Amino acid sequence: MGLPKSVSVTIANGETVWDNMYAPLREFKSGSEGYFAGGKVIDRESGERYQVSCSIVRIGSKPKTE
Repeated sequence: MGLPKSVSVTIANGETVWDNMYAPLREFKSGSEGYFAGGKVIDRESGERYQVSCSIVRIGSKPKTE
């Protein structure tokens, strides 16, 4: 079974959603596969801005070296 082409990442403070991010499928430099999302989000209550980076790596996906 193949991996989905993307996943959604929700950034929230309790029940208050700050933002949703799209994380496309990615092969990392290590050879592992997974998803990556990055960007800026705003805390809608305080107005504070944050830089977000999210890596989601499938465990065991790094190719074995011989």
